[in-house]
Amino acid sequence: MTTTNTPSQVDPELLRQLLSDDNFLPVEPKSVHETGLSETFIESLLLKHISLRGAASGRSLSDSICLPFAIVSPTLEALRSRRLLAHNGSAPLNDYTYLLTETGQDKAQAYTRQCGYAGPAPVPLSEYITSVNAQSISEEAPDRARLFDACKGISVEPQLFDKLGPALNSCAGMFLHGSPGNGKSTLARHITACFGQHVWVPHAVIEGGEIIKFFDSQFHRVVPQSNEGVVRTTLDRRWVQVERPTVVVGGELT
Repeated sequence: MTTTNTPSQVDPELLRQLLSDDNFLPVEPKSVHETGLSETFIESLLLKHISLRGAASGRSLSDSICLPFAIVSPTLEALRSRRLLAHNGSAPLNDYTYLLTETGQDKAQAYTRQCGYAGPAPVPLSEYITSVNAQSISEEAPDRARLFDACKGISVEPQLFDKLGPALNSCAGMFLHGSPGNGKSTLARHITACFGQHVWVPHAVIEGGEIIKFFDSQFHRVVPQSNEGVVRTTLDRRWVQVERPTVVVGGELT
């Protein structure tokens, strides 16, 4: 579940102070329905995770698929009642260790043949689109002070700021031109800092049964969370807060 509002049990202003970004906040789902996923999909993901690990506790599986234990635990027990899983012992905090039965192994293999993905639970494409719209740079209007701050450490002629300001606030494509080696790429990297420092991105997205891995550690730099205890119990762990990414590709024009 994702929303631009904060949950009723947590002070909204406190969360805004903790998280620094205020346009989009992925709130932890409280039910299977709020995940936007089907029960069958969550079951398939759990069976594949257990198949890869041999045996796992409910809470470790909750961490692996990034869904609340309150959703994962009843699903595991439902799988056990259908004799796809069996208890392999107790685990701390009123939990159990689960392993696949022979029937469960067959089911996990069948799910794997259909889709080999076995990572964190994905978010629906519609929720990702909502996040993109909420975190778009079109929602921001960087001022001159922010532009100066973004260009700290590099030499920029004062008159260039007069041209960069309107271009940045247009939120449209911008063409930087000049002779080779005059700092175009360096300037481009710096001015992206004029916009929101952090954005939320999902580990993966699902649409029409197809899963797209989204989070990429090569381009996404995770923002360390402070006050982890409060944040962890409030946010949807299927989302990761990262520095607003800047991707540089070789595109020299000749």
